[in-house]
Amino acid sequence: MGNRKGSRPGSREKMIAKVASLCLPCGICGDAINYEIQDANHPEHYELDERIPYSKGGSTDTWENTQPVHRICNLLKGNKEDYYLDGLFDAYTKYKGKKYQSFKEEYLQEKAQNMQKKCNVTFTSSKIDI
Repeated sequence: MGNRKGSRPGSREKMIAKVASLCLPCGICGDAINYEIQDANHPEHYELDERIPYSKGGSTDTWENTQPVHRICNLLKGNKEDYYLDGLFDAYTKYKGKKYQSFKEEYLQEKAQNMQKKCNVTFTSSKIDI
């Protein structure tokens, strides 16, 4: 990973590792992050985001300006400040690209299965059987 202008050599990488070790939720959507996902193109991959974007003068290696986020949430945020989503479901709903369509379907199926187990509810086509 390249060094951004103004940051100390290796400090960004150390910050990424330190934040990952804390297992914090996504700073944009609030859902848990699976820090074990290694595929950097996976929509739920962990990234370190700057609250005030680097392009707007934000620091890339300070605690005050960084937060852990999902890749898809970071893509939706872009270089905006104070951008929030209501969970990963909201992120998948708002993301219009076809790139993550299979992940979206997989995520929704997993969410439905978890809800079935948790609430003892069965989903069939467009209706809910209780």
